[in-house]
Amino acid sequence: MGKLAITGGDKTRINTFPDYPYISEEDKKYILNALESGRWARTAQDSNTTCKLNSGYIEKLELCFSKMQKTKYALAVSSGTAALEIALQTIGLEKGDEVIVTPYTFISSVSCILKTGGKPIFADIDEATWNISPKSIEDCISKKTRAIVLVHFAGQLVDFNAIHNIAKTYNLILISDAAHAINSKWNEKTPGQLSDICCFSLQSSKNLTCGEGGILVTNKKDYYEKAYSIHMCGRKFNGKWYEYSTLGSNYRMTEFQAAVAVAQLKSNNKYEQIRYKNAIYLIDKMKDIEGIEPTRTLWQARMRDYHLFTFSYNKEYFQGLSRKRFILALNCEGIPCDEGYGSPLYRVPILPQTGNNECPITEIICKQAVWIHQNVLLGTYEDMDDIILGIKKIQTYCYEISN
Repeated sequence: MGKLAITGGDKTRINTFPDYPYISEEDKKYILNALESGRWARTAQDSNTTCKLNSGYIEKLELCFSKMQKTKYALAVSSGTAALEIALQTIGLEKGDEVIVTPYTFISSVSCILKTGGKPIFADIDEATWNISPKSIEDCISKKTRAIVLVHFAGQLVDFNAIHNIAKTYNLILISDAAHAINSKWNEKTPGQLSDICCFSLQSSKNLTCGEGGILVTNKKDYYEKAYSIHMCGRKFNGKWYEYSTLGSNYRMTEFQAAVAVAQLKSNNKYEQIRYKNAIYLIDKMKDIEGIEPTRTLWQARMRDYHLFTFSYNKEYFQGLSRKRFILALNCEGIPCDEGYGSPLYRVPILPQTGNNECPITEIICKQAVWIHQNVLLGTYEDMDDIILGIKKIQTYCYEISN
């Protein structure tokens, strides 16, 4: 019997990490209030959005997000994916328009481009932050480039200073996919302030969740009004119930989803502070482990919402142990983790080939990345010590494991 749990030894930890999401009495109270209100979604009475006689949790959630993001407008929708699709429709993307995006992201960041007739152009990522590289963005620009979808991976905002200069130079629209970055800031500014349209996800794995849901924010009135119409089956903004101004769909959020999100917001900052402190603690402790390199946070993005804790794994410092076996061994030690995105999105068979499938840094990171999810960061410093102990234990006894 070996020392490692995967070879029959004792596990580093037996206790599980915190469950997520937390369910509070406030959640139950708000859902019951929504149920008893009789107003379960936006209806004909809400078609005139200047009338707030029937406002409920949907409007409360929108108000909360506009305040959080310091934007004039916020729109609650059915999912983060829906928010992205609405955003690309809102800017009037035309067939053949090119939109630059990272290949190291969830498929919705790309499918939203394709569904509106655009062509995704993949820019490589930065090897230290794993966010889209400003230099690679500039290399991808053509006469057909219309916009950039900025994915704020793992809660860290992209290099807005450099990207704003690029967008201004080439007159490009900035759409933010901030599914991982609800509370993140760049020099005190929110992604909503720094983007033409910014989209959030409230899906069950996110740091703020209501099971499914999304939010779109903007400072542009014309964008908001068009987005509102699109999410309301194309109904004319402030028009009659059966008066249509655009080709839309039903992207509406229910009152129940909004009620949960509003309740969860009450404790959101507290949990974000716990995640942040534990992430900083882990980064400090990992300095002593050769072959483990946490993603770097840009100093302007130091106010970071840790949806994930991520690091690169170098097998050369673990006697050639493959990442797959390292992750399995760490899971056996009681430390949950995974490889994340297994390949760049341009290698996904259902997506059309765009002809720019050369993103070497993304290829490397897809083979080296290890993800620890946000619920783990809700533990204690002692829990974080177990993560470090588990990694060091594998490094010491990795000769026990075969690839």
